[in-house]
Amino acid sequence: MKKIPSGILIILVFILFPYENILIAGVNPIEGNHKSWLRRNKTRKISNLRFSLDSIKTAYPQPFLTLHLGASYTINTGNVQVNSGQIPGTKINVHEDLGFPKHPILLRANVIFSFGNFHWISFDTYNVNRRGTEIFDKDIKYGDTTFLAGNQVRSQLKLNYLNLSYINFFYDNGRSRAAFLLGITATIYSLRLSNRTFPDFNEKHNVFVPLPTIGFNASTYLNKRLLVLAVIKYSGWWSKNYNCNVLNINPYFEYYLYKNFGIGMRYNYGFTSFKKLPEKKFNGSILNNFNAISVVLVYRFLKKGDKKTMQ
Repeated sequence: MKKIPSGILIILVFILFPYENILIAGVNPIEGNHKSWLRRNKTRKISNLRFSLDSIKTAYPQPFLTLHLGASYTINTGNVQVNSGQIPGTKINVHEDLGFPKHPILLRANVIFSFGNFHWISFDTYNVNRRGTEIFDKDIKYGDTTFLAGNQVRSQLKLNYLNLSYINFFYDNGRSRAAFLLGITATIYSLRLSNRTFPDFNEKHNVFVPLPTIGFNASTYLNKRLLVLAVIKYSGWWSKNYNCNVLNINPYFEYYLYKNFGIGMRYNYGFTSFKKLPEKKFNGSILNNFNAISVVLVYRFLKKGDKKTMQ
């Protein structure tokens, strides 16, 4: 009988010895390898899913800074009343009584800054500045001054709207987003009446009203260049001396001709109602309805990853 070479015996010992030790320890190497393979496969699937989600998000860019500048064609109606102590003033229709144009063109601007993936800071403003001259067909009492029928009166109205909001997104699938917003809205209203027939008769009243604001913001990309958005904001305050309400509804769309530059169109409905304003501020009431169609130019600053998706 031939002897087995000693070299072969040594190799078999080194091969079998670890296997025997593993069996003695109660671990099946085949089962262990299977579990290890399952773990690796699960990790690979999670990585692929994250990559897939990241790919969806980067396919529809989310800029870190967006600038809007444009003009609005407006339909504006409203009235104002300023009392003198306990004596009520005349409710003045700003178009019929003062001769203001009903369809002024306004400038408007909007800035949106994004920090992180789910947070925005937004600033929005528009300004109304109108002048008119009208011969009154009735007596009008404005504050402590009465303007008699037949007098020629020059009027100047200024209305400034400013809103600063923090926007937090609770839903984001990369293509569509939805968010709640909190902020502050400031309305500055000023009306001056000057009697051109009797120059000594003139009166001016103004009021500054800051209000807390809540709202909702939603947007979706229809494709890589067309973005549809909608914003609803409500501002209000009620107390013994104040009854203030401001509502803004603003749907619009943006189409990007280039990766950074686009044009947009938006509709804006605004309602402002101030009642029971205290005497030291205004002692009266303001009502304003605002409808506007705006054309805006849009410039956005994209992140590096988003720039590649737009090429």
